[in-house]
Amino acid sequence: AGAANRDGWRALAIAADRGHAAVLQFLLAAGASIEAAAADGTVALHAAARSGHAECVRVLLGAGADKEACAKNLWRSLHLTAHN
Repeated sequence: AGAANRDGWRALAIAADRGHAAVLQFLLAAGASIEAAAADGTVALHAAARSGHAECVRVLLGAGADKEACAKNLWRSLHLTAHN
């Protein structure tokens, strides 16, 4: 659950980006870090918000994701949701 792809994205962020809420729940139960960030500062909540996956956002917030987490471009999940 902690391995990253070449861009630094971990399975949790990839699942969030693709809208797989059940996979998020599985990964979180397996101990995936909810705040693990890619090289650009993107965390799973950013990925879910940017992609418009409301159920994934709910899962992540329910699991304690930091809604104020800021990527390196200074965007937060709220900015990404509005931009979507």
